[in-house]
Amino acid sequence: METLTHIVGQCTTKKTQRIRRHDDIRDFITKKLTTEEMALQVIEEASIATSSGTLKPDLAVISQGRVHVVDITVRHEDKGYLEEGRKSKINK
Repeated sequence: METLTHIVGQCTTKKTQRIRRHDDIRDFITKKLTTEEMALQVIEEASIATSSGTLKPDLAVISQGRVHVVDITVRHEDKGYLEEGRKSKINK
């Protein structure tokens, strides 16, 4: 018997559904940020060169001369899994 954490976050047979859920969230955020009232520029999967290599976050949001990096993760809220995801994104 598989754990819910495994099925939701790691199971290869559910990978397509996980990717679709991730992309739906990314598209929802992009749609909300690109309304006329927001007046933001959003770049999906921009390549950003760093000293440790090239990063490709889900979204780069440009507003008032600043760039905000948004990297979406979909995690299950079990046994520190959210905190693990948070640390992974910060380290990236």
